[in-house]
Amino acid sequence: MSNATQTKAPRQRRKPARFRKIVRNPSGFGYDVLVIRQPRPKSADRVDYYTVEAFPSHMGERGIELTKGDGTVYHVNLDGQASTCDCKGFESHGHCKHVESLLALQQRGKL
Repeated sequence: MSNATQTKAPRQRRKPARFRKIVRNPSGFGYDVLVIRQPRPKSADRVDYYTVEAFPSHMGERGIELTKGDGTVYHVNLDGQASTCDCKGFESHGHCKHVESLLALQQRGKL
């Protein structure tokens, strides 16, 4: 008989799902708005709003400029796995919520 005990595998923290959608401007004038909601288990959800404007891109399939309400501007080049963004998160980690959200919307045909 063995006295060895089994150790449990470390519990992995599951990231809450991020929700994103494009709110179209019904008048056709002005900008569409990207809404990204990040659920947080111990505090209120974080919701970010960005105006969306396409621009010609020579680096990828599509260029999209996102402007936050405080005036912060991010440039995203969508090109599948080779997509890039000029935000701090992408520059330090190689991925960000902007690229992930826009790629998901593009894949569903919403962008």
